[in-house]
Amino acid sequence: MESLLELYLEGTAIIELPSSVGYLRGLVLLNMKSCKNLKILPGRICDLKSLKTLILSGCSKLERIPEITEVMEHLEELLLDGTSIRELPCSILHLKGLVLLNLRKCKDLRSLPNRICGLKSLETLIVSGCSKLNRLPEDLGMLQCLRSLQADGTAITKPPITLVHLTNLRELSFRGCKGSTSNFWISSLTFRLLHRENSDDIGLQLPSLSGLRFMKNLDLSDCNLMEGTIDNKLCHLELLEVLNLSRNYMVSIPADISRLSNLKVLLVRQCEKLQKIPKLPPNIKLLDACDCTSLRSLSTPSWMISLQHRLVSTWLRPVEFMLWNCSGLYQDHVAMALETLHQKLFPEIGYSILIPGSRIPKGRWHENMGASVSATLRPHWLDNNFLGVALCAVFALEEGETIQRPGEIRCIFECGEGPYFSHSITWTHSGDRVVETDHVCMMYQPRSQFVKSKSTYASVFKHIEASFSLSGASHEVKKCAIRLIYAPNTSGNNMENFRSATRNGSVRQNN
Repeated sequence: MESLLELYLEGTAIIELPSSVGYLRGLVLLNMKSCKNLKILPGRICDLKSLKTLILSGCSKLERIPEITEVMEHLEELLLDGTSIRELPCSILHLKGLVLLNLRKCKDLRSLPNRICGLKSLETLIVSGCSKLNRLPEDLGMLQCLRSLQADGTAITKPPITLVHLTNLRELSFRGCKGSTSNFWISSLTFRLLHRENSDDIGLQLPSLSGLRFMKNLDLSDCNLMEGTIDNKLCHLELLEVLNLSRNYMVSIPADISRLSNLKVLLVRQCEKLQKIPKLPPNIKLLDACDCTSLRSLSTPSWMISLQHRLVSTWLRPVEFMLWNCSGLYQDHVAMALETLHQKLFPEIGYSILIPGSRIPKGRWHENMGASVSATLRPHWLDNNFLGVALCAVFALEEGETIQRPGEIRCIFECGEGPYFSHSITWTHSGDRVVETDHVCMMYQPRSQFVKSKSTYASVFKHIEASFSLSGASHEVKKCAIRLIYAPNTSGNNMENFRSATRNGSVRQNN
């Protein structure tokens, strides 16, 4: 059957393949996904010289693959995830063209042969969920084409020092590589009392990352990282965009994070000992510090000054601050910091922030009980000093509410005679989260969002309205408020631009 290109046997009850499969000389794809009774592959599978993709995912009784006696230079993808393979043959080196090797959740896999480092074309290596795998090959750095290394959920705590030579690596995950949890507290005490180099099994111990200059996504969450364990390890990752340090034990975030000029997403969820977030890099878009119950400070003067370094010529997306259950943060302190941000430092940037609280922050707001607020504007409210609109809402979730799925807080903002806008802050599901108290959502829409360049059509708006809703949890919007923001020390920086005759709300000064 020389012309057969693809053979799909997915989900069948096949126990073994006949050796005559080797006659399928033109076969490009062999899919045996979820053949749960498959126990063995014939050695003649090496005769499939044209094979590019071999899928054995979910073949839970497959314990080994045969020796690769001949070069299979065209095989690019080998998917062995979910099998019972205990080891790979050293002859895997004969897969000269292999680009993707997926060993996810091979729970019996204990080691990788060092010969795997001779796969010069390999770009993606996935060993996630291989819970018995406690080390990577010493010559890992020879994989010069490797772009993605996913080792989350393994028993690895000491990656090889040659990791630094993976100069083309874009994605690296050691999530959940935390060593022995039973000895963690003893080891952490040892870490405090002794030199770091004499303390083992305290969690992931990273080697130097100085050569990973193209790294974009780094996941070190749930690795039992303690204060100081990753200091000076991140400063060379100049192209890093996403950094996940969630569920660790640092007291403060490493200060050298401020040097990561391309960092857009910083995740520090459930870092129970985290007290302070230092100066943030200039292009940060999302800070997620949910459930950091010891957090006391965002170091606002430092990180806000760094935001001044943004290039005005670039398109600016809103900055989001997710602070669910950060009960140690003082609500008015955060609100004042953000007001400084949009009044004095960078009014062109929108933001969203979610923080524990049960009242509208201090300041001049037009507020209303319930989920919506509207107001009538005076003439000439839109002048050169107008910066944007601040929005705020107090949410109460049902007592004992557990957030079990992704969700979103959305604000619909519209001017009766003009455009319609939507501003939202979202979260992804990262385990059941019990929200312990009311929360305040604050948003800011800069002038540029609803005033077109070189146009004054917005000046005819007479009415604005905002309404809030939350998906992903049962809730009640207790109250909400809206506020026009003007440049400081100008006549517009007061509530005179709202008419005294308004509906669905009242204007008040909250000191």
